[in-house]
Amino acid sequence: MKKKALICLATLGIGILLNSAAEAKASKEYVDIQITPARNLAAEANNELRADAAEMADLLNIRPVVEMLRTAQRSGKDMSASPKALQSARLMCLWRMFSASEEVRKVVAQINFDIAVNNVHLETLNNRKRVTNNLINTFNFTQNGVLGIVKNSLAIAALYPIFRQEIAMTSFGMSGCLPVINLYAPKLIYRKTTDGANMLSHVTDPGFRPEYANQSYLWKYFSSPIPGSNLKEPRREVILKHWEALKGLSATNEKQRDLMDGSNEKTRLEGLKTVSQRIEILHDFKTHVEEFDGALFELHQAVTNIQPGER
Repeated sequence: MKKKALICLATLGIGILLNSAAEAKASKEYVDIQITPARNLAAEANNELRADAAEMADLLNIRPVVEMLRTAQRSGKDMSASPKALQSARLMCLWRMFSASEEVRKVVAQINFDIAVNNVHLETLNNRKRVTNNLINTFNFTQNGVLGIVKNSLAIAALYPIFRQEIAMTSFGMSGCLPVINLYAPKLIYRKTTDGANMLSHVTDPGFRPEYANQSYLWKYFSSPIPGSNLKEPRREVILKHWEALKGLSATNEKQRDLMDGSNEKTRLEGLKTVSQRIEILHDFKTHVEEFDGALFELHQAVTNIQPGER
């Protein structure tokens, strides 16, 4: 029986270790992510579109038109004297790229607003922290001075020797305890908030879907997997796992998720750590949204910057 029990325990321990190792390996894949497809230099040498520009062309549903324009430009034709149909096709491409870029600007503006609001909350909490630290330090210096004066005045008059030692021990004990309290007091500083959902809910809320989802290029982009990547999840899930690996945000922990994205509009408490972490994640989200704009720029370059005779 003992032998069987030991074998079972050993098997269980090995299983736990292997599972932990697999989870650690999986989390490392999401620590540093790139949500745009990797470049294929060999394909680009053959006059093919960059991978990110090609994805944008497919996303905007203009891939055949883009290839037609590139072919016309490489042939050496004067684009200003090209047929009306070709000019109209070029205008359509530029218009869709402009619409997608405006959508990025709108989302980035909303993220910037959330960052600004949370920076105000962070400064408010930091002010409370500084006030608390200053009050504790002032009280520490005051009690040292007052109790020291009382002790020394009694010593001059040679009165109450035992009581004088009790005063000294009390002052010494408070001098040791108050700095420790001062160290941990900021962790007890919170603010009540009923702020609504912020832009992080677009990623953390599994049920989120914008009203204009069918017309949103950005939504399609974040709901699709990264072409050519080993990560097969949609970009939204990749970014969420990136935050889990990098910042410890747990999407399965509903309470923590509500603190981060504000999707629960009930009154809740949030401290310095929560607000600071939310600001960092908002900045990270903004960076990934702007990667979409970078891919749009590469597509724009591919459509407009091919000179006559260039290969």
